Amino acid sequence: MEISFGMIFSIILIAIFLFVGFFAIRMFLNLSDKVNVASFIKELQNEVDTLHGSIGGSDGITVRLNTDGKLTHVCFMDRERDLSGSSQNIEIGRELSRFGGERSNNMYFYPSNVANAVSTKIERINMTAFQTNPHCIEAVNNRINVVLAKNTGEALVRIK
Repeated sequence: MEISFGMIFSIILIAIFLFVGFFAIRMFLNLSDKVNVASFIKELQNEVDTLHGSIGGSDGITVRLNTDGKLTHVCFMDRERDLSGSSQNIEIGRELSRFGGERSNNMYFYPSNVANAVSTKIERINMTAFQTNPHCIEAVNNRINVVLAKNTGEALVRIK
C-alpha cells in the first residue's frame, strides 16, 4: 500500500495543528486561574483597607474566590511564629514555608503549585488573632469565603 508524500505531509500538519491548539487552550486556562487569583487578592486588600478605615465596627464582610477544584485552601501564616494546629495544618505550613516567597508575606494559596505558588502580604490584618498557624480557609463547593470583621476600637482587621 503506497501513501503519497502529500498525504504524509497532510497528516503531519494536522497533528501539529492539533498539538498547537491543545497547548493554546491549556495556556489560556492557566492564565484564567492567574487572573482570578490576582483579582481576589486585590478585592481582599480593598475590603481590608475599607474596613480598617471605617470608624465603626463591622462583622461579616465576605470576599469570595471561585476555584476550579485545584486550589483547596487560602491560608494566613505568620512565618515568625511556630507552626501550630492539626497535623494537616502543620504539614500545609511546612510546604508553604518551603515555597512561600518572601518572609513578610502572610497570605498563601494551597496547594502551592496552583497559580505558581502565589503568596502576598495583606496589610492591616491581625495575625495574632488566629488560634492556629497557619490559619487555613478550605474551599467548599469550589468556593473560598474569607470573612472579615473589625470591632469598634480595634486597630486591625480580623479574619474569621
